[in-house]
Amino acid sequence: MCTPITLTHLFFFCFSCCLQQKADVRKKSVRKMQCLIFLVSLALTQGTVLKKKVLESVINSFTEQLPKHVYKVEEFSFILALSAPECLGDRPPELLATVNSGYRSRSVKMGPTFSHSTAHFLNPSNHMALYPKLDGSCPEKLLLSEPTRSWFSSQAGVTSRLPGDSSGCVVFFTRRSPCEGSCIDSHLIRLLADTPFSDRWIQSNGIDKYFVFTSEFETDPDGRCREKSLLPQLTASVGETKSPFSPWSCTRIGKRYKCEN
Repeated sequence: MCTPITLTHLFFFCFSCCLQQKADVRKKSVRKMQCLIFLVSLALTQGTVLKKKVLESVINSFTEQLPKHVYKVEEFSFILALSAPECLGDRPPELLATVNSGYRSRSVKMGPTFSHSTAHFLNPSNHMALYPKLDGSCPEKLLLSEPTRSWFSSQAGVTSRLPGDSSGCVVFFTRRSPCEGSCIDSHLIRLLADTPFSDRWIQSNGIDKYFVFTSEFETDPDGRCREKSLLPQLTASVGETKSPFSPWSCTRIGKRYKCEN
């Protein structure tokens, strides 16, 4: 029986080529450069994996620093871009937000930053975290609707962490499950299947996307959807340019969250 060729096989085959070249110096250098280019390309096109410990650290940072005295209901959503070293746990994840602090004034905040309005966030910011508006508007849809979606993806706080859309990861967090009849409904799923999620932030470009949820709102007590679950729709590829999200479910254990994919 033939052994299937895997990415690991390709990696070590190419690496061995780099080490075993016996030709003259010039040919050897050229061959080695070709191998190294291939290895870098291979790594980038596989996306940037988000480590579990990094995700749990981020989720716990947001939930622990949620200013409950401002909004008593612990309901919020955020979108976050991390660089490849941050996703992999090689560097602590940085949470940066530049905010509107008054008339023609701005301030830079380090750590989770929350607001009722997307207009509160300025360039550069690598995350936006929203409460529901007083009229009950879903924070998830406010984050993903235009012009906010395009603005967030194109400002320096994000582009510096996802250089050339070729490495890094994107996290979208909600305390709801993807269910028909909730804030995470079919309309929001379509927003997550639009640009930049469908053409720029895709695994084949080197960027992995993560849909993280806790099922604490708009579900039955056991966390199940009251209507149809949309998780299969969210994680399915649709056409050649679409890239599925990796779903992670997080559960509160004591005062902290543990996440599983």
